Amino acid sequence: MSLPRDMATVGPTTAWAARRRRFLIPAGYVARAAAIPLFFWRNVSAGEPPSSQPWFAEMDKVSGVKGWNIGFPSFGDTLTQDDGGWRSSLASAGIGLIEYNSDRFQANVLDTPREGPRFNPFYESAQNYWGQKPSFANISVPVLTYDLSRFGVPDGQLQLAGIGVYATYEGYNPDTLAMNFLAYYQTCFDRRLEIKFGLLANQNEFVGQSIGGNFVTTGGPANTIISLLGMSVSPVSTWSFRVTGHLSENFYNETAIMRSMVVNGPTGNPLFDTDELNPTRLDWNVNTSSYSPTSEIGAPGTRELFVDEFGYKQDATATSLYTWERVGVMYNNSTFHDFTKSVAHGGLVQGPIGPTMDGNAGLYLLADQQIWQSAPDSPNTAARGLYLGATFMYARPETTPITQYYEGRLFMRDPFGSRPKDLASLDYYYQVNSPYLVDNLNTLHAAGIYGKHETWSTTVSYLANLRPGVYLTLGLNYTANPSQAFYFGPSQPNPSQRFEGNALNFQVTLFTAF
Repeated sequence: MSLPRDMATVGPTTAWAARRRRFLIPAGYVARAAAIPLFFWRNVSAGEPPSSQPWFAEMDKVSGVKGWNIGFPSFGDTLTQDDGGWRSSLASAGIGLIEYNSDRFQANVLDTPREGPRFNPFYESAQNYWGQKPSFANISVPVLTYDLSRFGVPDGQLQLAGIGVYATYEGYNPDTLAMNFLAYYQTCFDRRLEIKFGLLANQNEFVGQSIGGNFVTTGGPANTIISLLGMSVSPVSTWSFRVTGHLSENFYNETAIMRSMVVNGPTGNPLFDTDELNPTRLDWNVNTSSYSPTSEIGAPGTRELFVDEFGYKQDATATSLYTWERVGVMYNNSTFHDFTKSVAHGGLVQGPIGPTMDGNAGLYLLADQQIWQSAPDSPNTAARGLYLGATFMYARPETTPITQYYEGRLFMRDPFGSRPKDLASLDYYYQVNSPYLVDNLNTLHAAGIYGKHETWSTTVSYLANLRPGVYLTLGLNYTANPSQAFYFGPSQPNPSQRFEGNALNFQVTLFTAF
């Protein structure tokens, strides 16, 4: 996805800049291309109760990770549950322990090129997008919590989690072994106020963008804009301080200041660059580094992200349908790439050696509405039924490679009336790429580089709960322009090079919890 090493055809540069022109915006500005969703647990308020067994329900309440705007997994929904009483013994000492794994496979089944014509030295691959050739990723997360309410701290909790990731294509997820979160949580004023701070994957705390709030479904958003604006997401966490006010039973407002992910690093991929520049997640300053192969370059200008989200949330009951509406605004005072510059003036040169602009802003608007209840008679079953959802996201085209995102989704919980944790979904999204980036890419046809103004994708998927702690998701996804704005094709040196083409991806996810 990088440009050719010989850039003499695109204007004069110094030898030093020309050497780096192979590490340009297309090298990885999108962390998760080709309709790749993030991983989230299901939203308990929109789904089944955490557990039908009262001791697990109490354990979830005290020891499950607190503060997410989507539900954390139930200890009862694990393979090990409480065999031999080991989990309840830990809970009696205030300790919660759970470990989960997600194994994902994706492959494009169309007859298109399995690699691009250029090798990316950062990802050590000529692959351009996840699934271009058969791709596999594993994420493993052990989570430990400690209950502070036993010492009089209202709902107090310490949270610690690590994360290990292996992926055959690091443009999708960087290989890493790191801290996932290290956080403190408590409530105040009779739970009218929540406070949480520490090292956090903040997309668990805000937005709530996965279909049905589901952790493992293959259907879901591309999630590029909020990541490109710097909001952290597993496996890359950043330091954060958040306050959530519950204005009434249903209305809430949450505000946070957080360290931005690296938004103008050597590859332009916030996840990969942040992982490489801050592998322990404990460093505050990532302005310098030994980040090979550009050892003299870090990410100067990485600063803070400010987020405010206002929402309305109504759980499904026997007398009301589930509703969740939220709107958020984001401002990042970090240094971003300036896409308005021409190729001759460095418009495609990623990182601090290219043109920059301070500050970036964006917004998101999401709504999910239950439109039919299949079993409304009980509060334990009221969430089953049919849902509609929509998403809109926006960021400035001058400083963001993807500037508009639209999504519509239709999903059904318990589609057969006998499998309450199954989920069937249909999702469509359309996104608009920065016209400045696209125009620059379209000046490089002689080098085999083309720009695309939009990407669209549709996914149908089915999530099946095979047994407690085991979920299997099968999906089929079609994506037009899976590498987003960047598109490779014939060049003057290689006129027979095939175009990148679109993708029809077969997707499998196996999720296990212990």
